[in-house]
Amino acid sequence: MRISCDRDDPGYVEYVKLRPIVPRVFLDGVEIKEVITADEEAGMLIRYLRGMDGLIRVEKGIAVREVLYGRVELH
Repeated sequence: MRISCDRDDPGYVEYVKLRPIVPRVFLDGVEIKEVITADEEAGMLIRYLRGMDGLIRVEKGIAVREVLYGRVELH
């Protein structure tokens, strides 16, 4: 399954169907927060990147995202 809170992502349709309950996202058994997109089949997720201060990093007015790969599970 692919879910995404990004309206321009194909996983947005599934995300809307699931709301208000959104699954927890795990990567290689570790729960990941601030996930924008999670795709179990592709083994990929996109999340906001946080700086050393714990805040979401912003560059040129845009929140920085990072892509992570591994075993993605939605619970």
